[in-house]
Amino acid sequence: MSVHIRVCRGKDCLKKADAVEALKSAVASCGSVETVKCQDICKGPVALVRRGKSKFWFKKLVGESLLNDLVTFLEDGSMSADLVGALVRKK
Repeated sequence: MSVHIRVCRGKDCLKKADAVEALKSAVASCGSVETVKCQDICKGPVALVRRGKSKFWFKKLVGESLLNDLVTFLEDGSMSADLVGALVRKK
């Protein structure tokens, strides 16, 4: 299954530049990683993940444990409780 990761480059996310770089590094081996305009979530770092036809937005992707959970989701589709807590419903 193809996986595409879009990392927000909005001004609020970029205030946490180290965390954004850690996010991009953590998911680099999992699929296509690009930066995109502001996702209007403003609780960065923020990522949009496209797995097949499904889209998932995640907020506050900070810390090794949560990034490891994200990588697991990208690889096999399973979501930890912590990662579920980072999900955002986008209109």
